[in-house]
Amino acid sequence: MNTNTPKILGIAALLSALLSPAHAAVVDLNPLQTGLYTNGDGALSRWVQVTDDWNGKWGIEQLADQKAVMDLPTGNTGILRSLEEKVSTINFSDDVYRALWANTDAWKQYVTTPVPLFSPTDPNQNDYAARFTGYIAITTPGEYNFGVLSDEGFKFTLTGANGSFSSQRDGLNPRDLVGFDSNFAMQAGIYQFTLDTYEHNQAGVVSLNWWQGTATKDYSLIPQSSLFSATPPVPEPQEWLLFAAGLLTLAWYFRKNKVASPVAAT
Repeated sequence: MNTNTPKILGIAALLSALLSPAHAAVVDLNPLQTGLYTNGDGALSRWVQVTDDWNGKWGIEQLADQKAVMDLPTGNTGILRSLEEKVSTINFSDDVYRALWANTDAWKQYVTTPVPLFSPTDPNQNDYAARFTGYIAITTPGEYNFGVLSDEGFKFTLTGANGSFSSQRDGLNPRDLVGFDSNFAMQAGIYQFTLDTYEHNQAGVVSLNWWQGTATKDYSLIPQSSLFSATPPVPEPQEWLLFAAGLLTLAWYFRKNKVASPVAAT
Protein backbone atom coordinates (compact mmCIF):
# COMPACT_ATOMS: atom_id res chain seq x y z
CA MET A 1 0.00 0.00 0.00
CA ASN A 2 1.23 3.50 -0.78
CA THR A 3 2.41 5.21 2.43
CA ASN A 4 0.30 8.24 1.55
CA THR A 5 -2.89 6.20 1.14
CA PRO A 6 -4.10 6.61 4.77
CA LYS A 7 -3.57 10.38 4.54
CA ILE A 8 -5.45 10.56 1.25
CA LEU A 9 -8.32 8.50 2.64
CA GLY A 10 -8.45 10.66 5.75
CA ILE A 11 -8.59 13.88 3.72
CA ALA A 12 -11.30 12.39 1.49
CA ALA A 13 -13.37 11.39 4.52
CA LEU A 14 -13.00 14.87 6.02
CA LEU A 15 -14.06 16.56 2.78
CA SER A 16 -17.01 14.20 2.47
CA ALA A 17 -18.15 15.06 5.99
CA LEU A 18 -17.78 18.77 5.40
CA LEU A 19 -19.76 18.60 2.17
CA SER A 20 -22.59 16.45 3.57
CA PRO A 21 -26.01 18.08 4.12
CA ALA A 22 -25.49 18.12 7.87
CA HIS A 23 -22.32 20.22 7.39
CA ALA A 24 -23.45 22.32 4.43
CA ALA A 25 -22.99 26.05 4.26
CA VAL A 26 -25.36 27.88 6.60
CA VAL A 27 -27.52 30.81 5.46
CA ASP A 28 -29.09 33.17 7.98
CA LEU A 29 -32.84 33.44 7.34
CA ASN A 30 -34.79 35.86 9.48
CA PRO A 31 -38.49 35.36 10.27
CA LEU A 32 -41.17 37.51 8.70
CA GLN A 33 -42.71 37.76 12.15
CA THR A 34 -40.92 36.82 15.35
CA GLY A 35 -42.55 34.99 18.22
CA LEU A 36 -43.53 31.56 19.44
CA TYR A 37 -46.31 30.13 17.29
CA THR A 38 -47.97 26.76 17.96
CA ASN A 39 -51.25 25.00 17.16
CA GLY A 40 -51.11 25.58 13.42
CA ASP A 41 -54.18 24.96 11.26
CA GLY A 42 -52.38 23.45 8.22
CA ALA A 43 -51.80 24.81 4.72
CA LEU A 44 -53.89 25.80 1.71
CA SER A 45 -53.94 23.49 -1.31
CA ARG A 46 -55.21 23.65 -4.87
CA TRP A 47 -55.36 20.59 -7.13
CA VAL A 48 -56.05 20.45 -10.88
CA GLN A 49 -56.19 17.37 -13.13
CA VAL A 50 -56.15 17.83 -16.91
CA THR A 51 -56.60 15.65 -19.98
CA ASP A 52 -53.47 14.12 -21.48
CA ASP A 53 -53.82 16.48 -24.46
CA TRP A 54 -54.87 19.60 -22.55
CA ASN A 55 -52.26 21.69 -24.39
CA GLY A 56 -52.52 19.84 -27.69
CA LYS A 57 -49.19 18.09 -27.11
CA TRP A 58 -48.77 16.09 -23.91
CA GLY A 59 -49.72 15.92 -20.25
CA ILE A 60 -47.86 17.65 -17.40
CA GLU A 61 -44.16 16.95 -17.87
CA GLN A 62 -42.34 19.96 -16.44
CA LEU A 63 -42.65 22.95 -14.12
CA ALA A 64 -43.73 25.20 -17.00
CA ASP A 65 -46.66 22.82 -17.63
CA GLN A 66 -47.51 22.85 -13.93
CA LYS A 67 -47.67 26.66 -13.90
CA ALA A 68 -49.79 26.71 -17.05
CA VAL A 69 -52.25 24.23 -15.51
CA MET A 70 -52.48 26.29 -12.32
CA ASP A 71 -53.28 29.35 -14.48
CA LEU A 72 -56.08 27.68 -16.46
CA PRO A 73 -59.38 29.55 -16.02
CA THR A 74 -62.36 27.85 -14.44
CA GLY A 75 -64.37 26.03 -17.09
CA ASN A 76 -61.42 25.33 -19.39
CA THR A 77 -62.18 22.21 -21.43
CA GLY A 78 -58.80 20.70 -20.57
CA ILE A 79 -59.65 20.48 -16.86
CA LEU A 80 -61.03 17.14 -15.71
CA ARG A 81 -61.46 18.06 -12.05
CA SER A 82 -60.16 20.51 -9.48
CA LEU A 83 -60.22 20.97 -5.72
CA GLU A 84 -59.29 23.63 -3.20
CA GLU A 85 -59.04 22.76 0.47
CA LYS A 86 -57.03 23.22 3.64
CA VAL A 87 -54.78 20.27 4.46
CA SER A 88 -53.32 19.34 7.83
CA THR A 89 -49.96 18.25 6.40
CA ILE A 90 -48.40 18.03 2.94
CA ASN A 91 -48.03 14.30 2.51
CA PHE A 92 -49.92 12.72 -0.40
CA SER A 93 -49.56 9.94 -2.98
CA ASP A 94 -51.63 8.23 -5.64
CA ASP A 95 -52.66 4.57 -5.75
CA VAL A 96 -49.73 3.50 -7.93
CA TYR A 97 -47.14 4.91 -5.53
CA ARG A 98 -48.74 3.27 -2.50
CA ALA A 99 -49.03 -0.06 -4.31
CA LEU A 100 -45.48 -0.18 -5.69
CA TRP A 101 -43.25 1.98 -3.50
CA ALA A 102 -44.79 2.97 -0.17
CA ASN A 103 -43.70 -0.24 1.60
CA THR A 104 -40.19 -0.51 0.15
CA ASP A 105 -37.20 -0.05 2.44
CA ALA A 106 -36.28 3.28 0.84
CA TRP A 107 -39.64 4.96 1.36
CA LYS A 108 -41.65 3.12 4.01
CA GLN A 109 -40.78 5.73 6.67
CA TYR A 110 -42.74 8.31 4.66
CA VAL A 111 -46.33 7.24 5.30
CA THR A 112 -48.54 9.13 2.85
CA THR A 113 -52.28 9.61 2.44
CA PRO A 114 -54.36 9.44 -0.79
CA VAL A 115 -54.50 12.47 -3.09
CA PRO A 116 -57.81 14.15 -2.12
CA LEU A 117 -58.60 14.92 -5.76
CA PHE A 118 -59.51 11.28 -6.45
CA SER A 119 -62.02 8.82 -5.12
CA PRO A 120 -60.63 5.47 -3.89
CA THR A 121 -59.34 3.21 -6.70
CA ASP A 122 -60.02 5.89 -9.32
CA PRO A 123 -58.62 4.43 -12.58
CA ASN A 124 -57.30 7.79 -13.83
CA GLN A 125 -54.80 9.38 -11.42
CA ASN A 126 -52.42 10.92 -13.98
CA ASP A 127 -51.61 14.46 -15.13
CA TYR A 128 -52.47 16.42 -12.01
CA ALA A 129 -50.81 19.47 -10.51
CA ALA A 130 -50.93 20.90 -7.01
CA ARG A 131 -49.93 24.07 -5.22
CA PHE A 132 -49.54 24.42 -1.46
CA THR A 133 -49.17 27.77 0.26
CA GLY A 134 -48.84 28.90 3.84
CA TYR A 135 -46.43 29.59 6.65
CA ILE A 136 -43.99 27.46 8.63
CA ALA A 137 -43.50 28.21 12.32
CA ILE A 138 -40.07 27.68 13.85
CA THR A 139 -40.30 27.27 17.62
CA THR A 140 -36.74 26.13 18.38
CA PRO A 141 -33.95 28.34 16.99
CA GLY A 142 -31.21 26.47 15.16
CA GLU A 143 -30.09 24.98 11.89
CA TYR A 144 -32.75 23.60 9.53
CA ASN A 145 -33.11 22.08 6.11
CA PHE A 146 -36.27 21.28 4.15
CA GLY A 147 -36.74 18.30 1.84
CA VAL A 148 -39.48 17.47 -0.66
CA LEU A 149 -40.24 13.87 -1.58
CA SER A 150 -41.66 13.97 -5.09
CA ASP A 151 -42.30 12.05 -8.28
CA GLU A 152 -42.17 13.77 -10.99
CA GLY A 153 -41.00 17.25 -10.02
CA PHE A 154 -41.50 20.22 -7.70
CA LYS A 155 -40.45 23.74 -6.77
CA PHE A 156 -40.32 24.72 -3.10
CA THR A 157 -39.76 28.36 -2.12
CA LEU A 158 -39.06 29.47 1.45
CA THR A 159 -39.25 33.18 2.28
CA GLY A 160 -37.96 35.09 5.27
CA ALA A 161 -37.57 38.79 6.04
CA ASN A 162 -34.18 38.91 4.31
CA GLY A 163 -34.79 36.85 1.16
CA SER A 164 -36.33 33.87 -0.64
CA PHE A 165 -34.68 30.53 -1.45
CA SER A 166 -35.88 27.77 -3.78
CA SER A 167 -35.10 24.13 -4.48
CA GLN A 168 -36.57 22.23 -7.41
CA ARG A 169 -36.58 19.25 -9.78
CA ASP A 170 -37.82 19.84 -13.30
CA GLY A 171 -38.89 17.33 -15.93
CA LEU A 172 -39.82 13.68 -15.37
CA ASN A 173 -38.01 12.09 -12.42
CA PRO A 174 -38.31 8.96 -10.28
CA ARG A 175 -39.22 9.40 -6.62
CA ASP A 176 -36.57 11.09 -4.51
CA LEU A 177 -36.29 13.39 -1.50
CA VAL A 178 -34.41 16.59 -2.34
CA GLY A 179 -33.35 19.30 0.12
CA PHE A 180 -31.47 22.58 -0.08
CA ASP A 181 -27.74 22.65 -0.74
CA SER A 182 -27.37 25.03 2.21
CA ASN A 183 -28.83 24.79 5.69
CA PHE A 184 -30.67 27.71 7.26
CA ALA A 185 -29.95 29.35 10.62
CA MET A 186 -33.49 30.21 11.73
CA GLN A 187 -34.95 32.02 14.72
CA ALA A 188 -38.33 31.49 16.35
CA GLY A 189 -41.02 32.95 14.15
CA ILE A 190 -43.03 32.67 10.94
CA TYR A 191 -41.68 31.97 7.43
CA GLN A 192 -43.72 31.84 4.21
CA PHE A 193 -43.60 29.00 1.70
CA THR A 194 -44.98 27.85 -1.65
CA LEU A 195 -44.73 24.29 -2.97
CA ASP A 196 -45.63 23.51 -6.60
CA THR A 197 -45.69 19.90 -7.75
CA TYR A 198 -47.02 17.73 -10.58
CA GLU A 199 -47.50 14.15 -11.70
CA HIS A 200 -47.54 12.90 -15.31
CA ASN A 201 -48.08 9.16 -15.14
CA GLN A 202 -47.43 6.02 -13.08
CA ALA A 203 -46.47 6.80 -9.45
CA GLY A 204 -47.02 10.19 -7.87
CA VAL A 205 -46.07 11.51 -4.43
CA VAL A 206 -45.42 14.81 -2.65
CA SER A 207 -44.32 15.19 0.98
CA LEU A 208 -42.87 18.25 2.75
CA ASN A 209 -40.27 17.37 5.40
CA TRP A 210 -37.60 19.02 7.54
CA TRP A 211 -34.77 18.32 9.94
CA GLN A 212 -33.13 20.40 12.63
CA GLY A 213 -29.58 20.44 13.95
CA THR A 214 -26.23 19.38 12.56
CA ALA A 215 -26.17 16.04 14.38
CA THR A 216 -28.68 14.44 12.02
CA LYS A 217 -29.92 14.61 8.46
CA ASP A 218 -32.98 12.43 8.95
CA TYR A 219 -36.04 14.16 7.57
CA SER A 220 -39.44 14.01 9.23
CA LEU A 221 -42.84 15.28 8.16
CA ILE A 222 -43.60 18.90 9.06
CA PRO A 223 -46.55 18.56 11.47
CA GLN A 224 -49.79 20.50 11.38
CA SER A 225 -48.82 22.34 14.56
CA SER A 226 -46.04 24.07 12.59
CA LEU A 227 -48.11 24.91 9.48
CA PHE A 228 -50.37 27.96 9.19
CA SER A 229 -52.74 28.77 6.32
CA ALA A 230 -52.50 32.53 7.01
CA THR A 231 -50.24 34.84 8.98
CA PRO A 232 -51.10 34.22 12.63
CA PRO A 233 -51.56 37.18 15.00
CA VAL A 234 -48.57 38.23 17.04
CA PRO A 235 -48.67 36.10 20.21
CA GLU A 236 -49.56 37.81 23.46
CA PRO A 237 -46.67 38.10 25.93
CA GLN A 238 -46.64 35.33 28.50
CA GLU A 239 -48.11 36.17 31.90
CA TRP A 240 -44.76 36.13 33.67
CA LEU A 241 -43.41 38.66 31.17
CA LEU A 242 -46.37 40.94 31.81
CA PHE A 243 -45.82 40.57 35.56
CA ALA A 244 -42.12 41.37 35.22
CA ALA A 245 -42.90 44.38 33.02
CA GLY A 246 -45.38 45.58 35.64
CA LEU A 247 -42.80 45.31 38.43
CA LEU A 248 -40.24 47.22 36.38
CA THR A 249 -42.77 49.93 35.63
CA LEU A 250 -43.64 50.30 39.32
CA ALA A 251 -39.97 50.38 40.31
CA TRP A 252 -39.28 53.10 37.75
CA TYR A 253 -42.32 55.09 38.92
CA PHE A 254 -41.36 55.04 42.63
CA ARG A 255 -37.71 55.77 41.87
CA LYS A 256 -38.68 58.74 39.72
CA ASN A 257 -41.01 60.16 42.36
CA LYS A 258 -38.45 59.64 45.13
CA VAL A 259 -35.80 61.55 43.19
CA ALA A 260 -38.23 64.32 42.27
CA SER A 261 -39.64 64.80 45.79
CA PRO A 262 -38.51 68.08 47.43
CA VAL A 263 -36.29 67.88 50.49
CA ALA A 264 -38.17 68.89 53.65
CA ALA A 265 -36.94 72.13 55.29
CA THR A 266 -35.25 71.79 58.64
